[in-house]
Amino acid sequence: MRWVRRFRAMMEKSTIQSGWSPRRTGQKSHGGSSGEVIDTVWIATYVTAVNIVAALAFGWDKRQARKGGSRISESALMKIAFLGGSLGAKVAQRSFRHKTRKQPFAHQLNLILGFHIALLSAAVIGVMSGIRPY
Repeated sequence: MRWVRRFRAMMEKSTIQSGWSPRRTGQKSHGGSSGEVIDTVWIATYVTAVNIVAALAFGWDKRQARKGGSRISESALMKIAFLGGSLGAKVAQRSFRHKTRKQPFAHQLNLILGFHIALLSAAVIGVMSGIRPY
């Protein structure tokens, strides 16, 4: 866990100079809302990365299925989708035509995608109405 300590030290150095603190996310510094912008960037980066990982995992699993090699378990693919990669997983499923006949899997993936869409919709509506999550 040495990398965690290094990351925290790096964040503390950069936050001292900018006036923003990850622990005081909702508070404004220097008259602006830089904490909110940084949070949005981190969330967008995380979701993009998880969706790319999900698409790559589906592609790898399809490739291994064709070759007869060791594959990624369905539960691992589902976990990646649940952690935020549902859109990437769904796009990859349709693109690679992978796991489309397995109805329990496809149904669960659709439920996760629906949950993520509902969560995103609630967040957008909350922000538009002025509700802050913190």
